[in-house]
Amino acid sequence: MVWTLPRTVSLKPSAAATREDRGMPSRAGPAQTDVHDPVPTRRLAALAALGAASAVAPYAARAIGLEVDVPARVEVVDHVVPGLVAIVSCAVAIGTGARRSSTLTVLVVASVCLLAGLWVTTTHVPLLLDAAEGLVSWSAAVLHSVPGPPLVGLSLWLLADSLRLPPGAESDTSPSAPST
Repeated sequence: MVWTLPRTVSLKPSAAATREDRGMPSRAGPAQTDVHDPVPTRRLAALAALGAASAVAPYAARAIGLEVDVPARVEVVDHVVPGLVAIVSCAVAIGTGARRSSTLTVLVVASVCLLAGLWVTTTHVPLLLDAAEGLVSWSAAVLHSVPGPPLVGLSLWLLADSLRLPPGAESDTSPSAPST
């Protein structure tokens, strides 16, 4: 089946037609002007997905033959625990966000995920150094190390965004005049 547009359809709206004429809601309104989402669900879901990627990385590596010779408890501490911490904290924030949106909740979750990402990243620096010396294959080292930096980056973005003031809010950074 081939999809084609009729020749009479224009991709550009005419200047005379308004948004309401075309059956679209107007741009003015609280939904369009308030772009600061107190509970950024998609970013929290992405953090949870990165946590899951961190938790399964050593087992996926083992499944495709890229094993690292470390005890199972080290894999659990370096991958599974921080991954589960990220997943659970994001799930709690998403679950409570539907009822009560709180910037503090997002701030705490972003901080927890940042710590989890830093843990995954820093514990794999020695593995990358071993790969540089030829003691471990580069593919195994990279596959084990790759979930940490994106988890750190997205956590920092969410943390910075949660510290940003919502539109319309005024920050009082100037010294106030003494009241008389």
